[in-house]
Amino acid sequence: MDNQYFIGLDVGSNSIGWAVTDGDYNLIRLKGKHAWGSRIFTEAKDKKERRGFRSTRRRIARRKYRIKLLDSIFAEEISKIDNTFFLRLANSSFIFEDKKEKGITRNLIFKKKENEKEFYKKYPTIWHLRKALMENDADAFSDVRNVYMALHHIIKYRGNFLLEGKFDASKFDNSILSDLNAYLVSKKENDDNSFEEYISSNCSDKMISILLCNENKKTKQKELLNLFNYEKSNKLLEMFAVIITGGSYSLKKIDASYEYEVDFTKASFDENVSLIASTLGDDFEVVRIGKIIYDHISLKKLLGEERYISNVMVNIFENHKIDLNLLKKVVIDIDKNRNCTEEKKRLYFKIFKEKDKKSVNYSAFVHVNTNTKKRL
Repeated sequence: MDNQYFIGLDVGSNSIGWAVTDGDYNLIRLKGKHAWGSRIFTEAKDKKERRGFRSTRRRIARRKYRIKLLDSIFAEEISKIDNTFFLRLANSSFIFEDKKEKGITRNLIFKKKENEKEFYKKYPTIWHLRKALMENDADAFSDVRNVYMALHHIIKYRGNFLLEGKFDASKFDNSILSDLNAYLVSKKENDDNSFEEYISSNCSDKMISILLCNENKKTKQKELLNLFNYEKSNKLLEMFAVIITGGSYSLKKIDASYEYEVDFTKASFDENVSLIASTLGDDFEVVRIGKIIYDHISLKKLLGEERYISNVMVNIFENHKIDLNLLKKVVIDIDKNRNCTEEKKRLYFKIFKEKDKKSVNYSAFVHVNTNTKKRL
């Protein structure tokens, strides 16, 4: 046919090549030139980065809404004793000159500087205040603003309100392993009748001891898989061993079309949990059980022998205070032995006061009296 022609395309991620031939595969000429060429363009980006921004906006919007609800509950009582309390909190990030124009003092919680000093002397951190309220301290309950600040801290950083009733980190619910075993058995292939269970509920103590030990993640994962009874590769078990040790598991290993990864250590898990659940379908049961075990271990490591998080955080503060005082005494003694009188050459100055951006000292660590970015 005289009108017959072929179009060939070579499509890439950031370019496309093309050619047009007649029925005998000879290049056609268009406007005096051979009909072939290429176009180069910017490679498309995935939506992962934009999704992160959207998730952050949603998280911040929800946080603001929770705080707004809390404000509405306390507004009437607090306004009776302090009509600028919420105004001071809302403008806390501004410099004093901007606050002064609105008739706001430098202080955050109380109008008077003396009351502010007394408050921070009693409660150096918000955890001290939460601990005092938890222990029914009469002085902590004497001012409604104290109660608001403690609840504000809890509501702002949310925590976990998904589980009802009391949660005891010292006890592990063995039925969770029974649930895992029941699901894995239900997924077992029909021709695999060599065993009736993947793991016994009696293995819970061994599992907890493996997760609490100081071995690296890879070693823990191997030891966990040894607790299971299976004869061939099982992607769900491999994922389970990785995620409960705090590792990251790409769902592409299960199916190349799956997009997400499961990592309990990242905030993105909570943001994408519904998408992960819809992706995995019934297999999300393994992730759900893994999250329960991971949370149990994380809380157990955090609490240690304590019962409440506030007690743990107060202990951390007090131990840090003791260690810091000891360190300062040692450094002062070293400077005395060196007979160093010049301020900037003293070891004490270099550790606790030097503001040089390149300094990796205590000031940079706690981000006090320094020009450096806060170090992790």
